[in-house]
Amino acid sequence: MDHLFGLRRQTAMRQLCAIGSTWLLVVVSTLLTAGDAQAAAHNSTKAPTVKEKALSIPPGSLVQVQLMSKAKLRGQIGSITNGGLTLKVANGNSIEDKTVAFAEVKSINQVGKGHSPAFWILIGVGAILALGPIVAGLGVNN
Repeated sequence: MDHLFGLRRQTAMRQLCAIGSTWLLVVVSTLLTAGDAQAAAHNSTKAPTVKEKALSIPPGSLVQVQLMSKAKLRGQIGSITNGGLTLKVANGNSIEDKTVAFAEVKSINQVGKGHSPAFWILIGVGAILALGPIVAGLGVNN
């Protein structure tokens, strides 16, 4: 009778692993398909201008600005006007406001924004894939 219970448990664990694997396959394929569609939509639209990108960054955020002269500035984004933006830049022990015209800016990027939700979903899927065989193995040995 004990042997019969062990077989049922083994079968249940295999079914659970099969269901989990199928579910993961569906989730990952959905994420990859959504990512492809998003990339295609992004490629079909024009790249945002420096001003548009600056306006999309919340005020007070830490940014890195690369100038046409290849110099880089790093600071907090302040006010934005039609002609340019103001950065609060650390200079020794003081903080100074530096105004930069959009015509001088090659690129602007937010620093320390963190990871996207898709990244964390993939980390979770990877953890489940790594732990699934371990849990299944524990169930078979008992």
